[in-house]
Amino acid sequence: MIPTRRSRLAATAVLLFTAWLCVLALAGAPAAHAQHAPAEGIAYEIIVPLDREPRLDVRLTIFPEAGFAGGPVELRLPEGLSPEDVRVVAPPGVPAEEGAEPASRGGDAPVSDGDGNAVRIDIPAATPVTVGYSVRLRGGLINPAAQPEAPYASAYLGDFAYVAGRDTLARPVGAPPAGAATVTVHLPPEWRAFAADIGELPSGRATPVADVERLVLLMGPVAVDAQDTPGGRVTVVTAGAMPWPAEAAAESLNTMVAALAEAGFGQFLTDVTFFHIRYPGALRLNPIIAGHTVGHRTMVLWTGLGGLDWWRKHAARTVIDWLLQRTVTTLPEAAWFAEGLPEYATLLLLHELGYMSADEMYLALRTLYATGIHYTGPGWPSLVLAGVTSPRSHASQRVLEFRAPLVAFLLDVELREASAGAASIMDIWREAAEEQRRNPSAVFHTARLLSSVAEFGDLSAFAEQYLFGSRIPPADFDGVYRRWLATRGEDGP
Repeated sequence: MIPTRRSRLAATAVLLFTAWLCVLALAGAPAAHAQHAPAEGIAYEIIVPLDREPRLDVRLTIFPEAGFAGGPVELRLPEGLSPEDVRVVAPPGVPAEEGAEPASRGGDAPVSDGDGNAVRIDIPAATPVTVGYSVRLRGGLINPAAQPEAPYASAYLGDFAYVAGRDTLARPVGAPPAGAATVTVHLPPEWRAFAADIGELPSGRATPVADVERLVLLMGPVAVDAQDTPGGRVTVVTAGAMPWPAEAAAESLNTMVAALAEAGFGQFLTDVTFFHIRYPGALRLNPIIAGHTVGHRTMVLWTGLGGLDWWRKHAARTVIDWLLQRTVTTLPEAAWFAEGLPEYATLLLLHELGYMSADEMYLALRTLYATGIHYTGPGWPSLVLAGVTSPRSHASQRVLEFRAPLVAFLLDVELREASAGAASIMDIWREAAEEQRRNPSAVFHTARLLSSVAEFGDLSAFAEQYLFGSRIPPADFDGVYRRWLATRGEDGP
């Protein structure tokens, strides 16, 4: 067959297209020398300077995998650092205060720019290499608890340091190292270091860390209180001079955890640690108390001004939030339960422990009622609709934040009356937690939550009006409050 002009053009087009695909494949493929994570493990050293400047000196030793023939390892640097800030140091493992001058770029293990905020370290075959850099911590009037990255945002606290691995420790680009990382802290005299979910890190001793990005350290001349309770061991690490005795705060936290254990949640509790931190400098005049959960069993409580009773409410709310998150998983349409229960259950816990008098409980519930009722009625979405709205509108957020606690209170009154005081909203929580313990993949919707207390009465009308609808609650709060008191056998104001 004699090729025609059209067939020759077609063949040429196919060849050009094939060549173009090959170019794309080669461009997209990683270069032979760009080995992102040939590290068997990484050993971090965090050195607190003796001059107490708002900075940390960080060293990390990269141990190559067996058989690694040499080449670059790429590290992602903390925000604010550039490759010019990183130097290879020798020998590895020597604390900064003992010497070790930085090696110049272009030496046996040079440092070069990587992609984006990354650096490439040239590593000889089978040879560990240590690199170092300094990182400055936030200070001044920047509220560490209000940062978008909180609680994984480091801060300089004067005599203390709150350090997050996410913004201080360089990490390999690509796959993580095959072995666990270790972290060693080098501290000034009288300083101690505690790591969230790990415990105390002795100065100069390496500790394995599963995920350095989620590592959180509290370092300084901290006060430590550790006590065993029916819910597990409670450790309170206090940094800074509090407006009240640190022992009083620790005793309050011990009492809260013990009360939750005695209320039937003991099997869901575990040893917990609280980082009890005073805001630094002028931020100590801040009346806002912030609470965060770090990892699986550490809570961070930031404190400024205010009384111990005010602090207890925020601490109790943080504890209940933490326990609810670890025991019950809800679908978006049942977000009202996860959003509303903690606020109301916090008041119940404080009242039952005697931290809130009958008069204070009346005022707290009245405030909750008056605030929530403002976000009811036909102009606002139902709680179920607010939960499934994505992204959440301003109206949905307000409804879940303020109406959900009010409806949790009303549901408690309804359930207590239907059961003659034998059941409460806490039983809904406990039953759901039991079911999820038996079936960890369980996810709860509204009907499934309410079915756990169906033996005490039909709650479908309540759900239709207050959960799937936007019914305005009775205007007479005192009447509802007296109903609540009667189911508890209490006298009130």
